[in-house]
Amino acid sequence: MKALGLGYRARFVQATARQLLTLGGAYYLLSLRDRPYAEAKAALVSLTGVGEKIADCVCLFSLDKDDAIPVDTHIRQIAERHYLTADTRSMTKATYALIGDTIRRRFGPMAGWAQQYLFHARRVGRALPMPSTVELRRA
Repeated sequence: MKALGLGYRARFVQATARQLLTLGGAYYLLSLRDRPYAEAKAALVSLTGVGEKIADCVCLFSLDKDDAIPVDTHIRQIAERHYLTADTRSMTKATYALIGDTIRRRFGPMAGWAQQYLFHARRVGRALPMPSTVELRRA
């Protein structure tokens, strides 16, 4: 696994793959689509080496959980600047939840995709218009 360029993550990938096989492999992962977001995320976080951000990425991009909010430093800074009054410089579990909940309240059931818009705008350094509070709709 280290030959694949995974570095220190190699042991986590192997352990997680073994866990997933014992749980049912691809069938288990696909079954998470039928579970509510909080349950699917909790199942993913229970896997070796899977933290909140990775679990939220999997929920948003692979499990059809449109309200999953992967929170990284860029999203934290956007939330501090535009949506929060509290200082969130320390990324605790409570801070992660506060940021995700704030973005979900602001943008509704498609908040994960609004988060992606905000993330992209921040990464490319463009002053894109901020999404409003209007409810986003799935196409």
